[in-house]
Amino acid sequence: MQAMKGAWPHRLTNLANATARLVEIDVQNNIAPERALSGLAASPCTDGRFGKTEEGTYTKSTLFETPKVKLTKVELGPGGILERHGHSGLIALTLIHLTDGTGNAIGRDLGETQAYPAGTSHQIQNVGSEAARFLELELK
Repeated sequence: MQAMKGAWPHRLTNLANATARLVEIDVQNNIAPERALSGLAASPCTDGRFGKTEEGTYTKSTLFETPKVKLTKVELGPGGILERHGHSGLIALTLIHLTDGTGNAIGRDLGETQAYPAGTSHQIQNVGSEAARFLELELK
């Protein structure tokens, strides 16, 4: 993971022999990486959770948090449930097939996003046959 302050022109070059897969998140109002609360240049994030229920498995861990944004990585095994929570949107790291606890289906491919209105709180369950991996982005 690489965090950069906004408005910095840059160019990426893949030096490997294999295809590089990247997710770039461009936040309009500067994420303030120099003021990180956890991750980045601050202390490690320690709010990781994992578990197994009758429905399936889940893991959730914060990658970094600043006063303006929080980025969390989630993996839900088939049937896995992420209990009621809120965030601004998600970014698929794999093909995902989810429901949001109200019966709404969320199907996204690698790199596709799902945005949520401010104040949305929901539960997410993986209804697919493979593990679903995605990033949750919370704009503060």
